[in-house]
Amino acid sequence: MTQRDDHEKTIRQSAGERARVLPILQDYLARTGLTVSDFAHRINYAPQTLGLFANDKYHHVAGTHRLLCEAIERYIVENPLRAPQQLMGELYETENVRIIRSTIDKLLKHPVGYLIYGPPGSQKSFTLEHEIARLNSQELGKNGHGRRAYYVYAMKGMRPTQLIKEIAIACGSSSVGDAPRVHRNLAWDFRGRRVLVAIDEAQNLGANDKDWVACLEMVRVLLDRAPYFSLLLAGMHTLLSKFNRYSATLGQWNDRIAGKKMLPGLSEEEAQAIAQREMPGLSEKRMTAFIKGATREDAYNDDTRYINIRSLTASLREARMLRGQ
Repeated sequence: MTQRDDHEKTIRQSAGERARVLPILQDYLARTGLTVSDFAHRINYAPQTLGLFANDKYHHVAGTHRLLCEAIERYIVENPLRAPQQLMGELYETENVRIIRSTIDKLLKHPVGYLIYGPPGSQKSFTLEHEIARLNSQELGKNGHGRRAYYVYAMKGMRPTQLIKEIAIACGSSSVGDAPRVHRNLAWDFRGRRVLVAIDEAQNLGANDKDWVACLEMVRVLLDRAPYFSLLLAGMHTLLSKFNRYSATLGQWNDRIAGKKMLPGLSEEEAQAIAQREMPGLSEKRMTAFIKGATREDAYNDDTRYINIRSLTASLREARMLRGQ
């Protein structure tokens, strides 16, 4: 047997391994939104090498698929789809948190839309991520029928197709193809389940105001068609302003919005409790100074003032660090 014959025999023997692993890789890429190049960097292979593997030309540069297949499978096993989100940091029990928690629970009962809004630092994003992670962890054992919630952060200028693909990626569904195909995959993957998608900073959607309306129309089909997702739009006061401004062109959305809720912000009593929790034994004078330093003007709500919990906890932790605690 010549060296060429031996090489071809080795390739034939490992072809079955490639045939088994390639569909797993393709499905993983579709559901995570990663490109071949993205994935290659994660397993420490050159993008060109993984591209040759995907196009059945890897035998031009290697004698066997085995090591590459092992690297692909090892990464996918270590980074599974739909892994429960980790609960990071401490969530203080405030009225804002209770409102967001009860809203998520309410929206998972029926397919409706809802708006929550408030000033920066009112715990919207952190609470949403925390409560969604908590819910999914609790429901994980109810395989096949457990409720699910997913968080999507709206980046500035996100276009309609980008939005629906980001939702698919957050849900662990396939993001490949056009919007109708993504919708079909979401419908198939979540048939028979109650699902909530929370779109945070929703005022940022779209390259312009017309595009913003198009983004909402893009996701409305999730409300209107099986399996009938619930949608929670979260953001600052500008989200409500936009929604009201374009209500004439959002007729079907208006019919599907069950409520619009402004978060009340951090109360003085809640701020004091947080300060005592972060720095036990804090004097009343210093506590007042910390709270005053975290108080901001809410330009979107009749110039009222509110306590920014992010600023408060950051300043308290910095002071605690300086004290060596």
